[in-house]
Amino acid sequence: EATKDKYPVYVDDDEEGNQIKKPLKQLIFQPTGAAEFSVAGTVAIDGVEGQLNCTVVRQKVESDSDVDEYEFYVMVGAYRFDIDVTYNGETGNTYAVTGMRFTRSLISNTYLSLYYFLYMLLGSGYASSYPNTFGVINLVQEYNDAGEQTDQYINASFGSGANILLADGTMVTAVDRASYEYENDMYIATARLADGYDYKFYFTAPVNPYFGVYCYNLYACARVQTLTVDGYEVEVERTVAVESGSASVGQIWNISLKEGENAVEADAIYLTQDKAYYIVRTREPLDTDAENENTGKITSTVYYELVFTEKQPEQIEGEEESNASVPTYESVAVSKRNIKTVYCADGASYVDLYEGADQVAGFMFESTQYFVKECAYDEAGKTYSVTTMGDAKYTITIRTAEDGSEEATIVLVPEEEEE
Repeated sequence: EATKDKYPVYVDDDEEGNQIKKPLKQLIFQPTGAAEFSVAGTVAIDGVEGQLNCTVVRQKVESDSDVDEYEFYVMVGAYRFDIDVTYNGETGNTYAVTGMRFTRSLISNTYLSLYYFLYMLLGSGYASSYPNTFGVINLVQEYNDAGEQTDQYINASFGSGANILLADGTMVTAVDRASYEYENDMYIATARLADGYDYKFYFTAPVNPYFGVYCYNLYACARVQTLTVDGYEVEVERTVAVESGSASVGQIWNISLKEGENAVEADAIYLTQDKAYYIVRTREPLDTDAENENTGKITSTVYYELVFTEKQPEQIEGEEESNASVPTYESVAVSKRNIKTVYCADGASYVDLYEGADQVAGFMFESTQYFVKECAYDEAGKTYSVTTMGDAKYTITIRTAEDGSEEATIVLVPEEEEE
């Protein structure tokens, strides 16, 4: 009676939009008589019409005690309620809820889709023999006795299909209690693994279109490193495994920068395998509305160019080079370059020029930001011939008016026709 209102679950919203939470009520099941069992039952939740199907489990747990210890719980959908049961014979048995958590199991979307195609092409017999070598991620949310969430984390298992390798080449097979956040429709779980580095798992939880069950798409598993040089602190995330999306193994996934004690907020970031451009801009506000302070004309720009150097793995003489994991970074070099921004006539496109050098760093053209890997300057024509990171070629001309103002013209160079 003292615990009857504890561990309530969400059942509805009231007229003001507040959550209504109600506890479990009557639980009906028939034990098998064995010390361990899993049986079907029904349970009522206060405020929910009718009985809900459930599974009641009693199973032995690992313990250092000389006496066998068991856990008792009820599964209602994805919710697990830990219970204590008191058998009172003819006067009626009672139970008390002692814990509650929500668990959603997500199978690899890659595996489910491959299984479906094997089933359609080769039949159920062949498909059933195809094991899940990719993985399973369990999303877990724990609650206190007031029904308030107190923790959220993932437990996961991975196989050779996922091919998640630590810095020393060891394959990751399990991740336990890795806390996660949910941002922009993406789950981000962080775990400190056996090689001493933090790893971030970026994944979504869609419904598989073939089986209609929740699954996961792993967009990146990224190793996190913090490197320091000349008063800068760089936190870099580099992908070590990818299952979905357009990222590739070994690329820089994310980056943050501190100069001294101050975090540097980027206006734009361009990432490659071993280099990053971290761009900081100051703009004129369009009006007094603070929300528009970063949408006005650019008044100053700084490019931080970050070049990473990999740590070379030790090679044991006589052994073949293995399919090694993604190397760690040994160091980073940071160059801070001031930029002069010259606008085009449309007031939207612009060119970033390195101050003190006849070289284009990047440009905005037709609402797309481009970064330059090759640049040649023609002094006579005040024209730059540039090649972008995507291998497109442009000519950029800077004209100076009588009042000293400058204007840029950007022209795409058509690809030469094949002979």
